[in-house]
Amino acid sequence: MSKRDESEKHNENCGFGDNELHEVHEAKSINRNGSGFGSFPFLIVLIFLFSVLLCWAGFYFVNYSGGFEALAHNEAFDPSGPLPKPPPEESLFEIGREVYVNCVACHQTTGLGIPGVFPPLAGSKWVLGSSEKVPVIILHGIFGPIEVKGQVFNSAMPPLAEVLSNKEIAAVTTFIRTNSEWGNEAKEVTEEMVSILRDQYGVRGMWTAEELSKKYPE
Repeated sequence: MSKRDESEKHNENCGFGDNELHEVHEAKSINRNGSGFGSFPFLIVLIFLFSVLLCWAGFYFVNYSGGFEALAHNEAFDPSGPLPKPPPEESLFEIGREVYVNCVACHQTTGLGIPGVFPPLAGSKWVLGSSEKVPVIILHGIFGPIEVKGQVFNSAMPPLAEVLSNKEIAAVTTFIRTNSEWGNEAKEVTEEMVSILRDQYGVRGMWTAEELSKKYPE
């Protein structure tokens, strides 16, 4: 058998025909000549383009990111436009409603209290009379028997001068005295009024109903 016959037999055993072998040799020749996607020059070009992209991205973020601050320049913002309106300030009544949540356990959401235990605030002369009574009771507390709407109560209320601010005391007093849902329509109490009462009485013991009646007969 000649060498040509042996080569053809080898190619047949490998599963390649002449055409297939010719294509394989051409592909190898292309790679050796420095062309094609696996070549070294193509990788150099790819790395160069990637480097340019990284440099551009770095330049962009340095100059246009605004330091990733929420208050960075916004091109859509018009400085000549109207300023946003601040949220409306809560009224004393609404602040007092929030403070009164701490009073609900004794005086109830209805202001009717608990019969025989805690006196009602709705329709009470102690609430609707002198505007100074409720604030001084909240500031210094009260103990002993007290008659409210014909019923005698003998519970105690602790002082809250160290717990509530002047504004909170004024607010909850205003909420109690002007709560139309309870039928109360007295005048509101201001923060300044509470401040004066706090300074006037300073540090003192709890009030009694008798003492308060003499001090504020209304």
